[in-house]
Amino acid sequence: MVASNPIGDAGRTLRSLLLDGMESWSVDDEQIALVSPAQFEADGSGLSLHLYRVTENAHWANERPSITGTRDPAAAPLVLHLSYLLTAHPADGDTVETADTLEQHHMLSVAMQTFREHRRIGDPDLVGALAGGPTLELTVEDAEEHVHDVWSTFADTPYLPSISYGVTPVVIESEDVPVDQRVLTTRFEHDTHELEAER
Repeated sequence: MVASNPIGDAGRTLRSLLLDGMESWSVDDEQIALVSPAQFEADGSGLSLHLYRVTENAHWANERPSITGTRDPAAAPLVLHLSYLLTAHPADGDTVETADTLEQHHMLSVAMQTFREHRRIGDPDLVGALAGGPTLELTVEDAEEHVHDVWSTFADTPYLPSISYGVTPVVIESEDVPVDQRVLTTRFEHDTHELEAER
């Protein structure tokens, strides 16, 4: 039995949205990669999507026992907030011309517009363990220092246009929940939205 991978499936979901948004560009799969900007390698311009922080959803840290209807906190799901760095890369080459920079900026613009159009991600766009689960909220991270803090870890990589996104709720279910547990609905409230997932 293959273990579920909600965190990985969140990245796959975002990458799939970007590939669809860039369909008119005829980009290769390698041009949109789930790697850090320092690890990005592609024949041509592209986008990297780097998971740089994983935190528990603070809003639900104290609510986990109640959202599953169980009094055992250990049996409640872990609800995560994932932070990603989206970076646009110019075409490879010894020098970067103005045309390369403009294409790089255009690609970032299209990617941001794609994410703006999918601020709430539900089925059928959710993949893997996330399919059939709660709708994901995709938001721009407000703190500018997030981007600079992440880039400071790439000592030998020149800064490239980037933006930070947050994704939540990414749910990791407890393996200790009994199979015959009669909990049919898990309900999440995020800001003013009510998110429901059939279990």
